[in-house]
Amino acid sequence: MPYIRAFPDGGKNTRALWEMMLHVINHGTQYRSPVAMMLTKLGHSPGDMEIL
Repeated sequence: MPYIRAFPDGGKNTRALWEMMLHVINHGTQYRSPVAMMLTKLGHSPGDMEIL
């Protein structure tokens, strides 16, 4: 099942569903660490954040 993104100029970008899901997962893990660090510096440690 492809994911198709249309652009205002009429262009299209097609990705496989697995590619989009991988992007979403990577995006979430990318920001988890900096947010945890900021919370810890503010005195509100998020605790254990392991997914697996």
